[in-house]
Order: sequence, then C-alpha cells, then structure tokens
Amino acid sequence: MEQQATNIDYYHADNKGLCPDNCYLCGYIYYSSLLIDRTRTAFIHVPMLNKPFSAAQMAAGIRIAMVEMLKLVPGSEPTPVVLVTGFGPFGNHNVNASWEAVQELEKLVTGDEFVLVTREIPVEYDTVKTLVPTLWKEYQPKLVVHIGVSGIAKELTIEQQAHNTGYDKADIRGVFPKNQCCQFGSDECIASWLGMETVCSAVNNSKCGVDAVISLDPGRYLCDYIYYTSLHINPFCTAFIHVPPLNQPYTARQLAVAIRIAILAMLRLVPD
Repeated sequence: MEQQATNIDYYHADNKGLCPDNCYLCGYIYYSSLLIDRTRTAFIHVPMLNKPFSAAQMAAGIRIAMVEMLKLVPGSEPTPVVLVTGFGPFGNHNVNASWEAVQELEKLVTGDEFVLVTREIPVEYDTVKTLVPTLWKEYQPKLVVHIGVSGIAKELTIEQQAHNTGYDKADIRGVFPKNQCCQFGSDECIASWLGMETVCSAVNNSKCGVDAVISLDPGRYLCDYIYYTSLHINPFCTAFIHVPPLNQPYTARQLAVAIRIAILAMLRLVPD
C-alpha cells in the first residue's frame, strides 16, 4: 500500500506513448486523487498474477484493506461490512449453488450500500467451528449471512432458527461433531432476531422473479451447524439462506439478485 505520491519526476510513457506532464500512471492517478481529497484516497499496488498470488487471493486481501481503511476515514459514517459465506462441493453437488450465487453477488455489490466480504467454506464441521469465529473477530461485520444449497428447495428459503444437536451425518472427511452437538451446554434452538417475514416480503415484493419462503429447519447438517455457530456468537445480526440447485429453476445470477435484496432488508433490521 502506498503512503504518498509525488508531483514530479514521472518520465514513463503510457500505452499510447504519451507522457502528460512527464508523468506515469500509478503515481499520477494517486496524486490526482490526493489533490481532490487526501482523507479518502488510497492506492494499492499488486504483483503480477500468480507471482505468487492469484486474482482471488489479491481480491481477498484488498477487501480486508478496504474494511480497515473505512474505519480510518474521518467524519463519515462507516459503510457496513457484510460477511457472506457459501459452501464448497459435497455429495452430488460437485458445483455448489451457494458458492456460485455468492460469486455472482460479488459482481452486483459496488460498495456504496455495504462492503461485501465473502468466503467459501468447506463442508467440514471442524473448519466451521474454527473458521467462523475467526471471521467474526477479523471483520467485525454488521451482518453475517450464510448461504447453503438444499436439494429439495424450490425457492429462496430463509431460515429463522438453527439447532444445537442431532448432527448424525458425516461431513466430506467422514467426521461427526463431538456428541453430535454444535455448542455443548447451549440451548437446543437459537432463533435469529432478524424478522425473516419482513425479509421474505422484501424479496417477494421486489419483482426480481425469485420466490422466497421461510423455514424453521435448516437440516441438521453443515448448513444448520454453521448457522447455529454464528447465532451463538450474535443472534442479532445473523441469517441463513438456502438456495435450490442451479437452474432448478433459478440461475446463479437470479439467486444473487434476490440475495442482495434480502441483505438490504436485513441491514435495515439490524439493531444499532
């Protein structure tokens, strides 16, 4: 990350062979924006692709930097951070519709409404147990929305609650949670404080073409498990959405549009 830019000594030509004011582009654009407002301007240099980082790795790092920068902007209301997760492959879902929808959501969110942080989560109990609390601590999100795929869902299915026990199905590594339990000694059910009826209505009234329904049973597998894990951390700003398999009947893009509408409705319900 660059701390400053200078006004002189730019002698490289641009891709048209031009040197406006004897200047090259990285420092030039940074200096130009700093002249307008140095309190809200930053510049990040990235290495060449795969030397050593992929585009996805660099994007993840840039998102982290943006979250931290927003905390430092003086005199402005911080843009809310929304953490959205999807799951990786499992069972017959070699391409998990939840992660496909989350990746489409990344293309829809500009950052004006909220800062989107996304993660693909492996279908593993131990990973959920260790990674999810870390993500909460790292990003301090205003809202956490977990997305999962349901083979029986026909609509966007918004879950109201999650269960603590009854996890008798092995994850992709053949592992069960200890005592088939998520949080030992905790309540059997935790419900989100977000009014999912309101969220459901927002999607259905939006004319986005995707129907939404409410459910009380996330299924006692990783979807239920990750939801309970986050609800146990903070039930006031946690949600879970099940999506149907891709093209049954919705595309990943259609699902992403509906998820964005749901997120905006949820943000209005999160207590200050």
